[in-house]
Amino acid sequence: MDLHLRTRRFSGDFVPVFTRSETNPNQIEFSKFDASFDFKSVSQEPESLFETVGKPILDDRLFKGQDCLLFTLGPSNSGKTHTVFDPETGLAVNSLRYVFERLSQYGDISTNHKKLAGLMSNLWNGNTSQQGFVDSEYAVTLSMFEIYNDNIKDLLMNTTTKKSNSFLDIITDPVDQKLKPYNLSQFMVSDFENAIRTLNRGLSNRKTCTTHVNRDSSRSHCFLFINVVRISGRSVNCSRLTLADLAGLERSKLSMTSGLNLREGSFTNASLTQLGRCLELVATKQFNKSLLRTNKLTRLIFHDYVKSKSLISIIVNLDPAGDEGLILQTLRYVNPIQYQKVPRHTSSSCSQIKTVVDSKTQHELLCQLDTLKLYQQKLETKVARLEEEVVQTEVRIRQELYEENEAKLNQIAVEHKNEIFQLNQEHELETDSKLKELSQCYQDKLNREVSLKNEELEKSKAFVEELKNKCEQLKQLNELLETQINELKEQHEQTLKDAQQELQVSLQKSDDLGKMVEEAEEQNRKIESELTLKVSEINELRENITKLQQGLSSNSVEFDLKAKKLEEEYQAKLKAELEARERDIQSLKDLMQENSNDLTTEHEKIIKTLKSQHDQAVESFKEQHRVELESLKDEHEKQMAPLRERIESLVKELETNNVMMAEFQKTHDKQISEMNHSTEEMAKEIESKEREIEDLKNKLVQVETKSKNDIRNLRSQLESMKTKMSVLDSVDRAKTPSRSPAKSPTKSPYLFPTDLYTTNMNMPISIFEDHSPQRESAVRKSPGRKKKSKKTDKGEQVQSQGQSQKDVLKPTNKLVETEPLRKHSLSPTKSNRKKLRRVDLEEDLAISE
Repeated sequence: MDLHLRTRRFSGDFVPVFTRSETNPNQIEFSKFDASFDFKSVSQEPESLFETVGKPILDDRLFKGQDCLLFTLGPSNSGKTHTVFDPETGLAVNSLRYVFERLSQYGDISTNHKKLAGLMSNLWNGNTSQQGFVDSEYAVTLSMFEIYNDNIKDLLMNTTTKKSNSFLDIITDPVDQKLKPYNLSQFMVSDFENAIRTLNRGLSNRKTCTTHVNRDSSRSHCFLFINVVRISGRSVNCSRLTLADLAGLERSKLSMTSGLNLREGSFTNASLTQLGRCLELVATKQFNKSLLRTNKLTRLIFHDYVKSKSLISIIVNLDPAGDEGLILQTLRYVNPIQYQKVPRHTSSSCSQIKTVVDSKTQHELLCQLDTLKLYQQKLETKVARLEEEVVQTEVRIRQELYEENEAKLNQIAVEHKNEIFQLNQEHELETDSKLKELSQCYQDKLNREVSLKNEELEKSKAFVEELKNKCEQLKQLNELLETQINELKEQHEQTLKDAQQELQVSLQKSDDLGKMVEEAEEQNRKIESELTLKVSEINELRENITKLQQGLSSNSVEFDLKAKKLEEEYQAKLKAELEARERDIQSLKDLMQENSNDLTTEHEKIIKTLKSQHDQAVESFKEQHRVELESLKDEHEKQMAPLRERIESLVKELETNNVMMAEFQKTHDKQISEMNHSTEEMAKEIESKEREIEDLKNKLVQVETKSKNDIRNLRSQLESMKTKMSVLDSVDRAKTPSRSPAKSPTKSPYLFPTDLYTTNMNMPISIFEDHSPQRESAVRKSPGRKKKSKKTDKGEQVQSQGQSQKDVLKPTNKLVETEPLRKHSLSPTKSNRKKLRRVDLEEDLAISE
């Protein structure tokens, strides 16, 4: 434990409490008690304190990657805050300046806040100046907080934790493994000016008040963390310097405090008493880490000492004109061994004790010594017995605790396994549902975007078609204008010819010259009126072109280029027409100049005015087009700004979704492997099914070929039967007498499937049987036919008795397999007629197939 003393400058007539030793400059003496205290350094100037205390700590520990602590201790109004936070000579300012000077030797300090924020917790940007982006190996962060009435307050964020005595308010950061208050902010600084600005902001939020002893008395323990971070890839290595300005010991009788200030002083004295107790135990080598749980202050200060046995550096601030009791209490905390040399009693009490001792006799003393030795032996035996019992009880208790803990651990393991299993199932279900929701959301978004794009495409197509129609209209107008221009040219040529003829006549007849001049003037006026009309038409066309260009510019840049090309072509055509007209007018001028100079001058003036108007119109059109393009660009930028923001938000959502999808992907890798295995099995089953289907297809092809061959045979049989029936018909006609044409049918008496739709359904009809009167008479006359018909009728009656009515009404598609010439004989009722019609239609379909 390094002890450094800083004393205030003493000036006054009264006697100081202590003085600096003349023989040893690092020692102070108390003349009243004849006692002295040694320190590693003693100084009065704060400038030399950084060179002797702060700089060696930074060189030996901080820049070698180790944590270091330096705190001040002393009574109130002894100069502790001035020592640490003085704006010119304080340890904090000099330490920050020295840290930035040393790190500047390795290059620029990092300003990449985004990169470091992903590697460290609760990081903020403390650089207010506009600097360039620097990504280097080293970075510096600052944290500042105070312990006020046992509550922790973040001074840089100006936030206070809820009042709690829990020791979980101070945790170990999982990123840099440093002990710090929970959710403490860190501000990244890149230079000395930003660091001082951040430090002053924290000091302005610190709790102070005015007492009878000190004008600006600190009412809290203030801590400053200076972190030097070394960045290597995706990992960081952090070494920390902790500067602590502890509140001073005070007596309410001296500081004249009351109310809230008295309560603050009691909290401060209680925390410093616990700290002093720990310092005494460290000095006497009796420190136990269980003492860290008693107070937040002791845990923050002694954590590094317990963790790595690092050296504790203390700056003791004392005022030679201060209170003697507070000075001795401070020295008792930091140097208890030398404090024991200070006498506890006055000289009169010591003399009384000596006289009492001298009055005792030697015999009494010897007797007391013997009894004390016997009592000591009894105590030693009792202690040994108690030690044995303690060992036995400790072994027994440990065994019982081991058995209980083992049973509890087994029970906890079983419960943990069950919970893990349930959590895995719930997680799988949640991931499945979330994946389905995400896929559905993405599918909906894609469908919406596709529908929107399709609508936009349809709108653009419609707009393009409108533009095409307008272009066609413009082409038609251009053609009309060209035809009109050609007509005007022909008129001009005709007028020129007439003028020449008239000039020849005017040479002959000078009297008619005036009339010819008047006619020429009228013609010129007509031309001028026509020109004005053409100019108005041209202006209308320009307006149409501007409208089209506006529409085209709002749609896309390609339409702008096309509109510009059309405009340039149209302007070129107009210029060519104007030049042609100018030539024509010039020729008219030459002709008319011979007659009258007045007309030529007026004509030139008109041409000049037309040119100027045309140029002005073109310039105004260009200016208007430029202004419209600028306005459209501004509107486009305004529309793109929210779109960019939306894109950024979507990118962030995509990043979060990618993280979630990565997590989901890990959980679903196993399911995917199982699905792949099942798909392979399904593929094998599908292959076997496909083979079976191919076999069935081959069988179907064979059946189809067989059925086609049977149908061909049936058709050939039908043809042969038709020929036989036609022969029989001719024989019957030859035997039967001729009848009137009204009664004899024009069709063939033999009914085939095509004649079913035109026959009378009052009688039962068969497909291959004729029931016409001619056929009945022929059957009666031919005895052979009668025998056959009777035989067939008997056979049909036998079949009808053997079958039910339902069997008779079944479709007769069995013509392919059984007899092709089966007959039907049913009674001519309405139901039977309908059934016969259905049966006949099915037979027609079967035969046609």
